[in-house]
Amino acid sequence: MRIKADHALMRAQCAYVLAHIERDAGDAIAEHARFMFILGCSTGLRLAEIATATLGGLNAKWIDDEIGTAWTLDVIGKRTKARTIPPPRKTFAALQKRFARGSDAQ
Repeated sequence: MRIKADHALMRAQCAYVLAHIERDAGDAIAEHARFMFILGCSTGLRLAEIATATLGGLNAKWIDDEIGTAWTLDVIGKRTKARTIPPPRKTFAALQKRFARGSDAQ
């Protein structure tokens, strides 16, 4: 599979955008933007997949004592195809931060 360079951000570009998002961290909109951006950069999800992803799409599976729990995220992708992706652990740290506030996180 080839990566279309004009459809993806490089690491330095992701870091640059994230730094600008984090300047405004603290309000709910900025934290939501931060999480959505991290989700996209860390998983390669398309914008439509990010926009429609839900917590209900998260699935946990116990692997073993060394690895622990592995997470996957089910999304509906291009041409309504179901797709399962394994988000990196750092994405879950951002998820926990985003939803730590409880009911005000939507």
